[in-house]
Amino acid sequence: MQLDLLLLPKASFLYNEHLKGCWADLGYIQKLMVMILTILLAGIACAAVFGGFFFGMAGFFSLFDVQYDSWFALVKFVLCFFIIGFIAEPIAKVVILVTSIKLNSANKLFLVRNMINCFFSWVSIYTADAIVKSIDIPLLAEILAVAVLYLAEIAFESKEKSIVS
Repeated sequence: MQLDLLLLPKASFLYNEHLKGCWADLGYIQKLMVMILTILLAGIACAAVFGGFFFGMAGFFSLFDVQYDSWFALVKFVLCFFIIGFIAEPIAKVVILVTSIKLNSANKLFLVRNMINCFFSWVSIYTADAIVKSIDIPLLAEILAVAVLYLAEIAFESKEKSIVS
């Protein structure tokens, strides 16, 4: 039996005939404005994430008496940490994948996966500290920063991802 979809009212927010060719109808200036505003919105979102991370690190460093020469040194450290972390994250995923093949127990897998993640986070912090000469982070502060990042990662991890992993 076939449902008669013609009797159902069309929801205007799901289907709108006059919006069908909207992008094609825009002029060059309007398309340029849409692209500029989209890039601006993405830039504001990235700046908010970077700013939150920057001020979080500044607060963390002031709590643990980390010495740095200027705010610019802290900006360089955070940028280096992001870049190194961006490179180290896929490597950590590959290492986790390779080691998870050989592990049978879910508890061992959980422990090894978290140890590998913490290790690569520490390597990112240590390497960024070594690259930026105008900042000096003690080993204890590095380890505590890794612990805070680990707890934040667990807190923001989605439930579906943790069940699948």
